[in-house]
Amino acid sequence: MIKNLISSIPNSVPRRISNHNVYSLSLKSMLYTSNSNQVNKEWTKTLNNAEKVVGYPTSFLNLRYLVSDEVANFANLLRKLMKTKHPLINMARKLISYGENEPKRSLQINGLLVLLIAKAAGIPKKNRFLDVEISDGIHSSQRCLAEISEMIYMGSMIHKGILDLNKNQNEFNELEQGNKLAVLCGDYLLANACTNLAKLKNTQVVFLMSQVIADISQGIFDEDPSSKITFLKKWYENINSKSSSLVSNSAKSAMLLVSHQPDLQEIAWNFAFHLDITHKIWSDLYHFKQDESILSNPDSILNAVYRDKYELKSPINQEKKSFISNWFDYSKKSIDNNLILNELFEDCKLIFQKHYKIAWTNLDQLENEYSQKDAILSLRSILSVMKSTV
Repeated sequence: MIKNLISSIPNSVPRRISNHNVYSLSLKSMLYTSNSNQVNKEWTKTLNNAEKVVGYPTSFLNLRYLVSDEVANFANLLRKLMKTKHPLINMARKLISYGENEPKRSLQINGLLVLLIAKAAGIPKKNRFLDVEISDGIHSSQRCLAEISEMIYMGSMIHKGILDLNKNQNEFNELEQGNKLAVLCGDYLLANACTNLAKLKNTQVVFLMSQVIADISQGIFDEDPSSKITFLKKWYENINSKSSSLVSNSAKSAMLLVSHQPDLQEIAWNFAFHLDITHKIWSDLYHFKQDESILSNPDSILNAVYRDKYELKSPINQEKKSFISNWFDYSKKSIDNNLILNELFEDCKLIFQKHYKIAWTNLDQLENEYSQKDAILSLRSILSVMKSTV
């Protein structure tokens, strides 16, 4: 399904010419920074309300399947890893906390979304579940699934943080020890995820979540330099391997666990897929407003759209090429560069709006006679906050 979606992506985004006045980037940055705290508060409040809807926080620190001795063992690994001064520690901090300029758990809301979607779809009355198996409108197996998705995500992120020691010969011994501990931490989480996945005793769910791990692995190793696809399509493939496959397949699995009809399973998959992409684009645009240097990040949609416009679709203009390569030389910024940035932002905003509309439409279709209204409203709030602050 994902390949069909990616193949339908246009080779370029619509070209928008800005007719409004061009303000200096420094002034824009000041205005955006003054609004960032308000955005953080709004986003945090929305997620806090969502956690109340599903019953309890779903962050890594609250995983019920990492308890007692397991927590002690895992914490001991992390303490050893921190002593190595491995760069992975900075990424780990982002996964379990958030900074002053970082929207709350922007890197870790997968489990929360899975639970919200599960509750939004409801539980068909034909299922003869015991009352003790259901809390806050969510079946215990769906909660386990949400926690499994968190473990898979964090385990894969830790594995991706392993360094190439051939490029770090000066601190080889210390970083090698850090790499070994990172492998242990990631393997530990993935092993726990697989163990608890087997306990669900649903082969279709096991297949879907196995596909997630396969997509993550393929995203790490499948780098074809001779590929002719556009940078935007590469960006979609990258996002699918990092999070979209995880969230969408987890949402479909949540439907399977309570025996929803196949059409509703596909609606849940589509909604989760487009919601995740909407969130990723929103996050990139949010950070772009605060610091335009995100344009140089190859994982950013802004970078992909920029490179499609100025590296693939037209002869490379040396001045525009140097614009990204000399990004931090602010003294050379010109009105032309400001125009490029404004147009680039509007192009990415168009892509955001496209996925936002698809997600909203699928959310409407997800609502049925068994739906829990508070979960539907919470998901709409998440979408609305992203739309109003983009």
